[in-house]
Amino acid sequence: MQFSVIIPTCSPAIPLKACLDSLCHQTLSREKYEIIVVNNGGGAHSKKFLEPLLADFSDRVRLIEAGGNRGYAGGCRLGVEHASGQYLAFHNDDSLADPAWLALALRTLDRAPDAGAVTCRIVCMDRPVIQHEGSAMTHPHGLFWQAGYGLPDRSESCRGAMVDDLDFFGGCVWATPRKVWDEIGGLSGKYHPGYYEDSEYALRCRQLGYRILLLKSVTCSHIMSATLGPDQDRFWKVFHRSRFLFLQRNLTGYSLRETIQSEFAWWRNHHAGHRPWQCWRGFLSSLQRLPVSLLARSRWKKRIFRASEPSTRKEDLSLANS
Repeated sequence: MQFSVIIPTCSPAIPLKACLDSLCHQTLSREKYEIIVVNNGGGAHSKKFLEPLLADFSDRVRLIEAGGNRGYAGGCRLGVEHASGQYLAFHNDDSLADPAWLALALRTLDRAPDAGAVTCRIVCMDRPVIQHEGSAMTHPHGLFWQAGYGLPDRSESCRGAMVDDLDFFGGCVWATPRKVWDEIGGLSGKYHPGYYEDSEYALRCRQLGYRILLLKSVTCSHIMSATLGPDQDRFWKVFHRSRFLFLQRNLTGYSLRETIQSEFAWWRNHHAGHRPWQCWRGFLSSLQRLPVSLLARSRWKKRIFRASEPSTRKEDLSLANS
C-alpha cells in the first residue's frame, strides 16, 4: 500500500459524503491507496450518521472509532496507527480532492526524497476564490498570511506548473512520508481541538532539513472553519490559545523581545484583531500548559542539534513531541 488517506470527522453538518466521493474517484489506481475515516463524534454519531453513510463505501473506506473527540491531531494520530501506507495523506472532512491529487502527490514524494510534506492549492468550495497556496509567518508573534487569500481562482493558469517551496501549509489537505511523520513524532495533540499543529509540523520538517512543496497544478476545495465557525467566540479563543502554544513550544527564529514587541504592536494598532477578549482568554488558557510547552521546546532544541547523529533514538523523537 502506497498511500493511506486519513479523515477525522465529528459533525453530521459536514459534507463528508462529497469528500469521500472525491477521494474514491482519483486517477491513482485504487489498489495503491486506502481511505480511513476516524470518528471523533462518539457512538451516537457513528450509528446515526457514519454507518448509514459509509454503507455506500463499504469496500473502499474503513471506519475507526476514537471513543470521543480527540481533535484534529488526535484523530490523525489514531488513523496513522491503523494505516499501512508508505505515505500518509490527511483531509479535513469538509474538503474535496482534485482527481489528480493522490497520483501527483505520490509522484512528487517518490521523486523528492527531501520532501517532508506536500500540499496543493486550496479554493473555496462555494465560489472560485483562493483560500491559500501555502502560508508564511509574517509576524514574530505567530500570525500567518495565507498566500493568495481572497484572490480569484485561475486554476487554468497553473496547468502544467511544477512545484514551489513553502515555509508553511494549511492542514486541510496535505501528505507526508510515514518516515518523516515518525521522525518528527506526528502532529502534536497538545493543540486539541485544533489550529497550529500543522504549522508546527511544517516548521519542524524544515528544521530537520526537509522541504515543504506546493503542487501548483492540483486544486482542492474546502469550507473554511466549518467545524467551529469563523464568527464564533470559541473559534477565536481556540485559535489564539493555539497560537500562544505554538510560540511557547517552538523555535520560530525570533527572539522573545521581538515576539513581545510584535504582540504589543498588534494589540495597539489592531485591537488584537478586534477580538481582544477572546485573545486574552486564549492567552490565559495557554499559560496552564506553559511548563509542558517549554519542556517540549527544550527537547526539540536538543533534537535539532542531534539531527545529524545516526544514533538518535526513536524514543527521543516521541518525547520531543509530547
